[in-house]
Amino acid sequence: MAGHERTHGHTGRRPTRLGAARDARRRPGPIAFVFAGGAALASIQVGMLRALLGAGVVPDLITGTSSGALNGAMLAADPGRALGRLEAVWTTVGRAQILPMRPLTLVRAVTGRSPSIAPSTGLRRVLEQHLPVDRLEDTTVPIHVVAADTATREKVVLSSGNAIDALVASTAIPGIYPPVAIGGRLLVDGGLAEDPPLGTAIERGATTVYLLPVGWPLGPAPVRGTLVRALDALDWLFWSAASAHLERWAPECDLFVLPSPPITALHPLSTRAAGRLIADAERMAREWLPSARPWAGAAAGMDAAAGS
Repeated sequence: MAGHERTHGHTGRRPTRLGAARDARRRPGPIAFVFAGGAALASIQVGMLRALLGAGVVPDLITGTSSGALNGAMLAADPGRALGRLEAVWTTVGRAQILPMRPLTLVRAVTGRSPSIAPSTGLRRVLEQHLPVDRLEDTTVPIHVVAADTATREKVVLSSGNAIDALVASTAIPGIYPPVAIGGRLLVDGGLAEDPPLGTAIERGATTVYLLPVGWPLGPAPVRGTLVRALDALDWLFWSAASAHLERWAPECDLFVLPSPPITALHPLSTRAAGRLIADAERMAREWLPSARPWAGAAAGMDAAAGS
């Protein structure tokens, strides 16, 4: 796979592996936190992090795609202060700040004279204000950001270099934000190449993975509301691809998929529900942690979601 690689020293902390005393078969080796994409609803992952870190579970490495990469990078940069920074970002930054759609830009995009409906300047400003490192290799915990190459349609893993450029590239939804030029390539949203970035974590040595999803496994599909059903159909399509990805990599690690609050009827580009989603995700994760077991397959995940 194409990418910018680096080596990184250990954080110096001994990670906690939940249930290790109960299950002597648990594999030794590095723990990874894997952050799936989720647009503006990735605030859910902040609640999950509250529960994981509160239980003493810490990562040896982090991978992230799209908006999940933003959360992962903030945690990797300064684990001790990440929760406060992340909650501040998700609960105070509005859509107009990160997606400023100006009439002239919108007209240019519709007529084919602009590559996107919004510039990435707003997102860059938010990252400049809140991300405490300039380069990916300077984080406390190794971080691997996934983007997609527009020329080859392949995954690109960014582990070093300008942190803000990498994060803006990983979140550059085609048509919404412009692509980002890094290393002679035009990069866009990593969700097009690998979401969740589970394979990236395992390829870098992870043997235990905590996957932080956004809104899935899915529950029953809605039967009313045109827009709600349309958005759910996109989530359904994504989950079909993601579940196959999990099935591919799950046998190579101990994979723990945290439960997520449902996102049906929530606008994917709005942060208005962030406070509630963070609280709900934390509650669900704390209830799940004491009896957490490795991933048992997509069908089991769907059954659990339907019963929650």
